[in-house]
Amino acid sequence: MKKLVMIAALFLFGLKTMDNAKATGWDGGNAGDAFSAEFLFSGRDILQRLEILAASGMPIMETAKLRAAMQTAVVVSEDRVYVNGMERDAVNYPERKLIKISRTRWKTLRQSEETKARLTLVLHEFLWMSGVDDTNFQKSGQVINVLNISNYSPAIWLNVPGLAFAAVECTGRMNDGTFVTVLVATKGVTKSPDRGEVKIERGGNVFGYRFGAEEVAQFFEFDDVVANTAMVGISAYVKREFPVLVKYSGVNYADMDLRAVIEARGAKPNNKTTGNFLRVWKGPGHDVSDQYQVTDSICSVSSRN
Repeated sequence: MKKLVMIAALFLFGLKTMDNAKATGWDGGNAGDAFSAEFLFSGRDILQRLEILAASGMPIMETAKLRAAMQTAVVVSEDRVYVNGMERDAVNYPERKLIKISRTRWKTLRQSEETKARLTLVLHEFLWMSGVDDTNFQKSGQVINVLNISNYSPAIWLNVPGLAFAAVECTGRMNDGTFVTVLVATKGVTKSPDRGEVKIERGGNVFGYRFGAEEVAQFFEFDDVVANTAMVGISAYVKREFPVLVKYSGVNYADMDLRAVIEARGAKPNNKTTGNFLRVWKGPGHDVSDQYQVTDSICSVSSRN
């Protein structure tokens, strides 16, 4: 029972840290879908434990660069991830501040009994992002062994009473092959928007920008698990001026790689009149009128109630 109380206390402490994310410097990073959210929260759990030990006079490793990496890294999930033709759990691109994780592999890693392997992977990716050479998981494996964290599923972060979570992701493809994605994560019992991001993929490069809850003028999401449909409405204005607008009603492609779905559909767009649209500002360096506009986008709504 004492062990259970201790775990609960640490968990509630973690929730308080999450609720105060912006105040403590956690307004960076991307948790735009459930997979990315679990990856990020797992990383922050490791960091919090390391910082608690350091504050208690038992430092295991220097954490300033690790914290900085978690603040700035963009984490995205894809159906599968490959490196030099070999399938991997994840891949990191420090120069682009980007981590790609495999949804297929994460579905196994999120299991409680895979805690050690999962946390070792998460720390491994963030160590590389922070400039630490973690070849063969030498450093990450050592740290996770020392922490000796009890088994848990990262879904715990997204299934706490009073902390409902939904991850909304909408993607469309321009005629020139550019993929545009809008991601919004919610929090609280009312599932109010917590943060958002626009991701633009063109010619093998990924770039974009973020927006905060205070920049979201209107937001609505609903998923019908029986009919497998979703409705999404987003109206946000970056810096109170630059638009991020989404309207969608259709199939819910929950926990799927939206880009892969669009690519499988073929180059020919869906010309049916649906009323759906995705219209976003092209980003820093562009005028407010420079926008991407897609009328056949698709969306995923992943809820954790």
